[in-house]
Amino acid sequence: IPAEIELDSSRRADPKGRLFLVAVGMSENADAKLNLPQASRDARSLADLVQLRSAALYDRVDVIALLGKDATRARLKDTLLDVGSLSQPQDTVMLVVCGRGTMLGDHLYLAPSGLRPGTAGWENDFRTQGLAGDELAALLGNARALNRVLILDAANPSSVGTNEKPKPSGFALRAAVERWSRTQGVYAIAACAGTSAARPAGETSPGLLTALLLDSAGRTSGPLAPSAASRDLGNAISVIEWFNTAAERAGPLLESRGLDPYAVQQSSKPKGFPLLVSTK
Repeated sequence: IPAEIELDSSRRADPKGRLFLVAVGMSENADAKLNLPQASRDARSLADLVQLRSAALYDRVDVIALLGKDATRARLKDTLLDVGSLSQPQDTVMLVVCGRGTMLGDHLYLAPSGLRPGTAGWENDFRTQGLAGDELAALLGNARALNRVLILDAANPSSVGTNEKPKPSGFALRAAVERWSRTQGVYAIAACAGTSAARPAGETSPGLLTALLLDSAGRTSGPLAPSAASRDLGNAISVIEWFNTAAERAGPLLESRGLDPYAVQQSSKPKGFPLLVSTK
């Protein structure tokens, strides 16, 4: 994924529009305990998947990657504002964020690069220096594009360096995701779980939501099965189908690991739009 691309407003009229994908991997922090090396890999993997599988649906796919030390609060906000202003109503703007995150009340906070530990504890650090899901959804909501997609894969830091399991947060997460959808018109899916929720291998394995989305898009049966007519737009997978398939698989996986089975939540918007096609 290119670290930088030229963003310009020159375009030819095309009903397919453009897809702007901002992929954020919050893998490095001032506090080493909040580092999450897999976050940058996860953001790249999801961006690669969407770029490949959406090419037939759009006139152009632009990927902007903010990984590691580049995943700062200021750069992310500036990038979303730039992309939002360049987009047009027929376009799609998509934000993928992978990194440390936690639920505080019914608000999801993520740890951007540059978050520095204070004396009041990591929960206070997230409140004062973190990026709130509501803020990210609002930035997407300001885009001219009518199709807005938000994917947040958060690994809860409460279990870092301890045997403590993250506190159940599924119902609070549900409230947050529905709020983003209702107030900002975004198609959203989010996870907030321990780092080992997706794979027993731990830190080097994909995050929970990343693994579910990658696996769901590569299924050999069901609504996301590859089609021989890979370029037939009638076989396109909608964003709702993709999110629903991933969310449905999350509950049994989490429950089998003794974790909160509601740690993955997606918005309940009734209609979606085509986002992926098969390349097989």
